[in-house]
Amino acid sequence: MGCDIHPYIEVQINGKWLCVGVPEAHRNYAVFSKLSGVRGYPDDNTPEELLPLGDGEREMMLPEDSDEELQKAYEEWGMDAHSLTVMPLQQLRVFVRHYGRQNKNDDEEKQWQSACEVGTWLDICEEYVGSGMAEDARVVMWYDN
Repeated sequence: MGCDIHPYIEVQINGKWLCVGVPEAHRNYAVFSKLSGVRGYPDDNTPEELLPLGDGEREMMLPEDSDEELQKAYEEWGMDAHSLTVMPLQQLRVFVRHYGRQNKNDDEEKQWQSACEVGTWLDICEEYVGSGMAEDARVVMWYDN
């Protein structure tokens, strides 16, 4: 049994947060540690803007303004859900710029695949915000054991 991630993409339209996607995400502890401090800690090269995400010491609260679908999904996990992380669009941009668009080698292939998944999350968010369909975007994620 391992730890899995549950990411939800939300966009803000007319001041209301709406869930627009539940992207596929593969298990990768190296990426989990960089996103949320799960199963590890950020490395010395972690950008300062991302350090609050990966401190592994705090549990965020689910935003009260989250989409109802997301709230129900989170509640269904009950005590098994942990390490809730909310990554605003700006932090997602920093993460992908730093980790998600780099060359891979054979040893890093799995990590690259997971980082590319995070890059896809950013692409979805940017599509909504860049087109003017949404004012803002974020990824709300948690983990289970």
